[in-house]
Amino acid sequence: MIGLLVVAALFALSSGEISEDSLKRAIRDTGFILKENVIDPGRGSFENCGKAKNFSITWSPKQPSPRGSLEAEINFVTPYAWQKGSGVLEVYLKEMPQTPVIQLSEDFTCDDIRKYLPQFKCPLKANDLVHASYTDGKLPALPSGGYVIKAQILNENKEEILCGKADITINM
Repeated sequence: MIGLLVVAALFALSSGEISEDSLKRAIRDTGFILKENVIDPGRGSFENCGKAKNFSITWSPKQPSPRGSLEAEINFVTPYAWQKGSGVLEVYLKEMPQTPVIQLSEDFTCDDIRKYLPQFKCPLKANDLVHASYTDGKLPALPSGGYVIKAQILNENKEEILCGKADITINM
């Protein structure tokens, strides 16, 4: 289950949705090798590519380490009501921005999100303020490189609740 898809964008490579063999094949096919990453103590952030207001999604550390943990903070005002819907996650190599190397789509409900974010208040009404935080301490070794991550959440009427886009660089 992808959970709250914007958070899942940060954890896509560590989620159960992508097997280790699939990750290794994608790494081999793109010429990357697995190594430990250098930690950057700064914060990364998503830019708003949709209609959500007061949008702020950040994570720390900016460059995650496979031996460390990742914390994400999510804040936005939803433009439409939501109690179930779908999410789309796309991950691109910066060198190949036209073709996603990872593309996931998943239907999910309030109950699915609460498995990852117990404090999440759901269902949402239009103009509700959403605030959530998430910590994951099970990050795998990730391939070094530059990525663009795009995540969208849609309600059951296909109205876009959230769209976030982020550049992330993982250094050896």
